Amino acid sequence: MASVMGFTTISTVVGGQTLVALSNDTLSVQSGIVIIALISMFVSIAGYKIMHAYLRYAWIPALLAIVICIGVGGKHLKEQAPTEAPEASTVISF
Repeated sequence: MASVMGFTTISTVVGGQTLVALSNDTLSVQSGIVIIALISMFVSIAGYKIMHAYLRYAWIPALLAIVICIGVGGKHLKEQAPTEAPEASTVISF
């Protein structure tokens, strides 16, 4: 439960910082975090019907962001760093 709370806290802070970045710094970081926390709390308290309706369309902004990132930086995708095959001990210890 502690790890889930940590992940939720980090997600709320990052979401608040994203709102601040999108608002051209007219919104404080604390306000952004509170806005994201209230939206998250409403969605989680509203019940499964609202949660399923939200999750039905929640993938669309993520897909849109990925498409935009590929469109903007697509010409640099071939410049990825070469990777080496992992050693067996690394895989087994993981």
